[in-house]
Amino acid sequence: MSHPNEYPFNEGRLVSNKGPDINVKEYEFYFREEHVPYSNALQSVLKERGAYHVGPLARFNLNFEKITPMAKELAREIHFLPVVRNPFKSIIARSIETLYASEEALRNIDQYEPADKPAVEVQPRPGLGFGRTEAPRGILYHRYRIDENTLVAEARIVPPTSQKPALN
Repeated sequence: MSHPNEYPFNEGRLVSNKGPDINVKEYEFYFREEHVPYSNALQSVLKERGAYHVGPLARFNLNFEKITPMAKELAREIHFLPVVRNPFKSIIARSIETLYASEEALRNIDQYEPADKPAVEVQPRPGLGFGRTEAPRGILYHRYRIDENTLVAEARIVPPTSQKPALN
């Protein structure tokens, strides 16, 4: 994922160093799930090229410039700079992300201002909605269609466990 102003966990475009660079609404035009004989789970692949790499190393490599100064300092101190291709080092990228997340949590606490109302009333209506976030292991994509009775008529969830990492 990529976001113009922050390290992307919940917002931004879905990007790869080899393409695509897409909005979440375009997900199903670029990705498909396929059954593999050795598993009961579906595996997600890029339609154009197959497997792709997700998770902390991919996020770190694509978004290093957006982590906090303290997280960057730690990465430099331990000589852990992009581009890192060794999958066994993903735990290091995850630890740097944990430092980043801790700093962001403290910043959010310091800047917190209570809202005027604790909740906003929502009137259900038919529609189609998409979502995507980064989980520790990779992408979580979901799409829901609400029918005229405001019931979920269709749901699709592609969990991080279906992301099949590339071997190259």
